[in-house]
Amino acid sequence: PVDVSEEEYVHPVHDPAKQYVVQVRAKKTTCISNKIWSEWSEPVIIHDESKDNKMNTWKLLILILFPSMIFTGGLLIFLCRRYKCIDPILTPIPHPSDRIRIWLASDAAPYQQEYSLVLQTPDML
Repeated sequence: PVDVSEEEYVHPVHDPAKQYVVQVRAKKTTCISNKIWSEWSEPVIIHDESKDNKMNTWKLLILILFPSMIFTGGLLIFLCRRYKCIDPILTPIPHPSDRIRIWLASDAAPYQQEYSLVLQTPDML
């Protein structure tokens, strides 16, 4: 509450991001001993209307973009399944057969013989 003795009052701090509710009541000054106040006025809401417009713009963007993104994603999934675009990417890499694993693990594998020769060459020098 702010006591005002003039007919006009300007609130010194007005933050556009906030919403203010204002109510007024008056006291007649015809008689100094009069202690009767009027009833409070109806609340008046003061806010920045451009903020409301910005919020409405965001709501509109969300209402337009979200369903369109869902539709586009669904369409892409449908088309990729229909034309099998993702299958080459998602095919599993084949594992070597058991014969190749056994051959690589054995001592007869040529890479192990070459590697062992390379390791022995510096020791001979």
